[in-house]
Amino acid sequence: MQEPVIETLTKLDAQDIVRFKQIYNEYQDLAYKGKLWAAAAVMHGGCSDDKFIDFRAWLIAQGKEVYLNALANPDSLAKLETVIDYAVEKSLTKYEPSSGYFYSSDFESFSYAANEAYKYKLGNEADIYDMLNTPLLTDMEFGEIESEITYASDIDAKWGGIGASQEEADAALKKLCPELYKCFRGNDPPERAAEKESVLDQIKQSRQSQASEKQSKNKNKKHKSDPDL
Repeated sequence: MQEPVIETLTKLDAQDIVRFKQIYNEYQDLAYKGKLWAAAAVMHGGCSDDKFIDFRAWLIAQGKEVYLNALANPDSLAKLETVIDYAVEKSLTKYEPSSGYFYSSDFESFSYAANEAYKYKLGNEADIYDMLNTPLLTDMEFGEIESEITYASDIDAKWGGIGASQEEADAALKKLCPELYKCFRGNDPPERAAEKESVLDQIKQSRQSQASEKQSKNKNKKHKSDPDL
């Protein structure tokens, strides 16, 4: 997903790439909420501040409808097919650091799409962060973004922190996000567990497809750089 986003952004003027980044940052900031952090913690089995940044990048990448629904009710993420598949994969497979999970809910590289597009546009020395301190969005535009959001009444709920035991944090997470908790930590497997073989087969096939595509791209790059061709 990141590559076509970068490709699209590079067709814009440099100033509009900066505007995109500022809009993206606004959506990131507006999602910095305790109950959404709780949802991320349930799904990941814990969630640091950096991990929560990557989680919000993933959430933004799911599109506006999913994003707005998650702020109105973070537990609504339990209904997403990709989240259910992630829960099934976590329950049935062992985490491998070299490959990670196929399904996940973090997307760190998406945060840098505008940064990469800006460099492609102006050269590798160009740094989009030099431009972010100059607001290119009007107060009305910021207001339009915020006006679409309806937060859960307890969106700022706290579930852990200094002084909280693991048992207290776990109980708070279960209370705040019961459907996600059931999906990722319940004794009963997620509903899709009945189709676990098909989920795992899909993961295997997708990984093989990605590997083949990567090999093909590398081969094409080599051919393009060969002076005899």
